[in-house]
Amino acid sequence: NVQLGALSVSNPPSRQRPIAPEIWRVHQAPGGPLELRLKSASSELPPGRKRVLDEAQVRELVRGALTVAERWLALDNRELSSTQARTSTVLDFEFHLVDTGWPARANGPTPGSSAPADGSSAPGRLIFKQVRSLEPGLPAGAESLRREPIPRDLLTRARRVQQRRCTGPQLRLELLELLTDPLARPLGHDVDAFVARLDLRVRLPDGPRTLKLHHLDFARITHPLQGPTAPWSIEVELIPTKATESPVGFDQLHYRTGLLTFLANDRPLTEVPAVCTTKILLDSPEAFLLELLK
Repeated sequence: NVQLGALSVSNPPSRQRPIAPEIWRVHQAPGGPLELRLKSASSELPPGRKRVLDEAQVRELVRGALTVAERWLALDNRELSSTQARTSTVLDFEFHLVDTGWPARANGPTPGSSAPADGSSAPGRLIFKQVRSLEPGLPAGAESLRREPIPRDLLTRARRVQQRRCTGPQLRLELLELLTDPLARPLGHDVDAFVARLDLRVRLPDGPRTLKLHHLDFARITHPLQGPTAPWSIEVELIPTKATESPVGFDQLHYRTGLLTFLANDRPLTEVPAVCTTKILLDSPEAFLLELLK
């Protein structure tokens, strides 16, 4: 959202007619080109002017914003483990288009500035005035989950965090699952839960074995049975290095309709009946009320 002059985009002055900003939609798929689309024009454009920013300026703005966002993420993640690192952030930028000669200095250009070396005026350009984070804080009750291997941008938007435990003959499987708030910025886990960690304990003839995994150890996770009334199901595929550490030599684990199946190279190794229960560790007020309505 951009506006002409010094008018505020989020809090414009009161007038008889509405004041609307210029709105651009910017999208870039991983590895794809930057796509720009002008959604609406500013209501404050003078006659003869069609846009506040042209496409070249929007691209310049996006490049600068991405550079700041990447640096911001790096600073945010300094105190977090690799399993807790954010992969996204929401920032609010204030920027200006300045004219040639800004800023004017009595003693000439500052060393290291973008002004020409001969002391002539600096060119017109886009500058960032300030940047602030719009990231939410941890939800109430989430303090006990700070040490879990949950990316912080997911934890701050958690609608529910639950522990799922499946028990069967000679084994116990525990999963830590998180669902995000569907009204928050879409992160892809408002329906299919994000699995933060998986703990498996198996009793073999030579003694018990334990396997502890986190989300970076998973090559793929799917929930094959879909729908609001469908029973819980999951398919987990391990990355190759973790598959070699598994107690019974499996690289995939499937659970469906009360049966836990271990596979290697897409072939079943063993099947074990198991009963699963859930324990809610964090619930938002909205999730709690929705559960009452079911």
